[in-house]
Amino acid sequence: MLAIVKTKIPDSDYVKRQEGHVFLEFKDILQVNYPKFYYELKGKEFVKRTDKSILSSFLHSDGESFEVSKEGNITMPDQLINEGDFSKNKIENMLPLDYQLGD
Repeated sequence: MLAIVKTKIPDSDYVKRQEGHVFLEFKDILQVNYPKFYYELKGKEFVKRTDKSILSSFLHSDGESFEVSKEGNITMPDQLINEGDFSKNKIENMLPLDYQLGD
């Protein structure tokens, strides 16, 4: 059985920072929904489109803790199961170009 137990949680609930290191740590499945704006080439410039798509991904950690490097790599990548858009890229490429912390 799968149930939503919390929504719109702050990153402090699943991201831990210790001595310059960043860890991804959560007990259950983490669903991440975020808006993505696509860009199109107009003349010689990339212009952000006004319409957006809502993308959704799931992370399954089995309660493990994963260190995330500045390059977006994680320790034990075979232990973190990604579904949805996150499964297509490394963490560094998951967020939109215009992402701001707190979005």
